[in-house]
Amino acid sequence: MTNKIKELKTLADKELEEKIINLNREQLSVIKKSSYFNAIYSMNIIKDNWMDNTKFPKDNYGDEGKELNNYILEICDLIKNPNKKKVLDIRGQLTKKKNIIEGYLIEIDYLSKLIDEYGILLLSDTREFGHFHKESVDEAIDSIHKVLYESQKDHNKYMFIISEIVNILPMRLVKQNYYSILENTIKRNFINRNKMYIDTKIDDYKRNFDSSVREGYGIDFDFYFMEIHKIKRQDLKNKTLDELSVYIEKILELTEELDGLKEIIDTLGMILNMLIVIDLLKDIEIDMSKLIEEWNDSYQSKDELTISKFNEFVEKELQNIEYELQKDVSYYGELTVEASRREDLNNDLLDEELIKTRQVLSYYNDLSFSSKDILEDFDTELVEESYIKNSIESLFDYMNRSMDNMENRERKIRMKNILSILELPFENIKEFTGYLRYALDSRVVDVKVINFKINQIMYFLNEVKDK
Repeated sequence: MTNKIKELKTLADKELEEKIINLNREQLSVIKKSSYFNAIYSMNIIKDNWMDNTKFPKDNYGDEGKELNNYILEICDLIKNPNKKKVLDIRGQLTKKKNIIEGYLIEIDYLSKLIDEYGILLLSDTREFGHFHKESVDEAIDSIHKVLYESQKDHNKYMFIISEIVNILPMRLVKQNYYSILENTIKRNFINRNKMYIDTKIDDYKRNFDSSVREGYGIDFDFYFMEIHKIKRQDLKNKTLDELSVYIEKILELTEELDGLKEIIDTLGMILNMLIVIDLLKDIEIDMSKLIEEWNDSYQSKDELTISKFNEFVEKELQNIEYELQKDVSYYGELTVEASRREDLNNDLLDEELIKTRQVLSYYNDLSFSSKDILEDFDTELVEESYIKNSIESLFDYMNRSMDNMENRERKIRMKNILSILELPFENIKEFTGYLRYALDSRVVDVKVINFKINQIMYFLNEVKDK
């Protein structure tokens, strides 16, 4: 590989261009092959899971359960007989169902946090967490600073720690100060972003703040809508710990069922992505008819040995494909770097090839079943500051309308959640420290609650350090 890289500078422009295109096509051929294997492997997993009635209690799904079953059968057929229009139609329908399920999960999570709040109030009255000392707050803040300092090279871990701390702490900001932090953070995070990114993020914040007013909520999978609202209608603040624990158990049960449904839909979405990749690469011919035939036989078979052998074969092939995809990555990178240095190279031809590759990879690498609009957004034009400002105002209007119908405790929990999902919601460690001190200020927060929260924080920090 080293000799290959050294030789790049000696290549004529046409030779370099051909090497890039040929290697890119080789990679795309492997990706097409991989898409077939990923699709059938994932469909086998769905078959095994969907048949498990303990994990998927279909009596709770109503007509939507029958629809999902039909989608599974249709997608099976699409693997054997591709039809792009059908693939896109099913993908759109499943995206809507996924959004509704995520909405239920968001609302269940809020209920869980609300019950936790009432439970903490009861526990702080019945258990001794030591006498309150101002030094305890200082020690907790010092410990937070230390763990953040040790994690600053790991961006994801750093953000996770701040998010969890925000979730643990009481929300004591007045609305004006809260909105000021949100506005400054969102403006900072939206710099050098395009319209699709901003629209998607703002919509995500709205959905995470209140999913109960979103399109489709309460219509599909209405069993879960009714179960959630049974708990919402309870006078939770006057329940005992034992009574609250019953609701927590029910929430855990509903969450597990909805997570399972979301997992099935995400997997079906991934299979549809693979079928879209196969269609995008229809000009690359590879014969997968034997694989499809063997898969169909194993899928219809009830013989466990036949099924097991086929699955082992597919797993091994996927490992080999992964090796094939990785072996030329470094060399391909060097080729494109060398191409970027040459002014006279036919970049139009290369750009056309690479745009198609980018579209293929956007679907191939999409494991979270993103919307079609996001996956096909290649706009590089940045928005003006006024667009960001209007987007933030739209978010705040949405939040204000939702909060008009909420009690104070629920409002604070939802406000806290949005703050916790923002990327780096404080401008610097000084601003974060100020937030910590105010949230743990004994003049505005019951000292028993502060002691309880400090215990939670220290337990969390110890867990982080042990990982």
